[in-house]
Amino acid sequence: MSDEKIKSLTPEQEALLPVYRDKYIALGLKTGRVPEADVWKAIRKLHECANEKFSGKLIIVDSPMEAQTIARLFDNHEQNFDKMYKNIAANGWYNVRDQYAKEIAGDGDNYFKMVWGSFEISWLSYYAYFKEVVKVEGLEILDGLMECTILGGAICFAELTIACYRPKEINLDDQGLHNATGPAVEYFDGRKSFVVHGVKVPEQVVMDIHAYSTAEILQEPNVEIRRIMMDFYGYELLLKESNAKLVHEDEDAAGNMMKLMLLEIPEDEDINMLFVHDPAKGKLKAGILPQTGLRIPPDISNVHKAKAWTFSMDTDEFQPDVEV
Repeated sequence: MSDEKIKSLTPEQEALLPVYRDKYIALGLKTGRVPEADVWKAIRKLHECANEKFSGKLIIVDSPMEAQTIARLFDNHEQNFDKMYKNIAANGWYNVRDQYAKEIAGDGDNYFKMVWGSFEISWLSYYAYFKEVVKVEGLEILDGLMECTILGGAICFAELTIACYRPKEINLDDQGLHNATGPAVEYFDGRKSFVVHGVKVPEQVVMDIHAYSTAEILQEPNVEIRRIMMDFYGYELLLKESNAKLVHEDEDAAGNMMKLMLLEIPEDEDINMLFVHDPAKGKLKAGILPQTGLRIPPDISNVHKAKAWTFSMDTDEFQPDVEV
């Protein structure tokens, strides 16, 4: 193996950087099952490259969560290992899972380290480029991990390996995993992960946000999750249904009442919202003008200054000829 340091890339090598980027992004986002024979091949390669003996015992499931369930089952009931493995291998895990319901329920929530399959692509792509394009030696040790990118993950014990398929569906935005209307990641066994702009959230946040009370939302200890909950719930509704404080009220030039409401948020920026008449929402109903809430910086305490701020003006500058 050469000890010579790489100080620069050739123009030809640089030209392949975006090619490898796009290739491995596509590989990392691939979904779906692969043939079982390919799973066995990948697991054997993984053990070979790690210089570890493969036991020849493999269970394949549909999600990493289910792989963890089986890992806990075998770890906590080693005395029944052979009997359980023969049953699962002969009949398939999902056909016999209910037989172990009692054991699973009592196995706790220990987490076992995984080889994360396709989710390892982000760093494996770097070494693939230097191995294949720059011809750096000694990177063959990573071939097993690279071959396992056809999987969603694997847990390896000396006596047993548990592998899972890639997800059925992956949804993204420019910040990473994201789906505002359903699961960001869904597996073939129905397991789902709900993620909004890269932040993992409970399923109810995405699927039924109004099942939460305003108190439950405001008491959420995780600041990132709380902000997402408030955004999904709607700031205007949140202020109307909570104990928001009236900071200031006055009429606009057309005689419509404006209100500035403040909601204090523990360990986060307070919500200051200006409520103004919104003609797009219709006419007067039951003596109440339809209004829209506009979020304002928390240091503004005057409705006229707040309204001017929404037009990027100072109060003296904001002098509309007509208001409705």
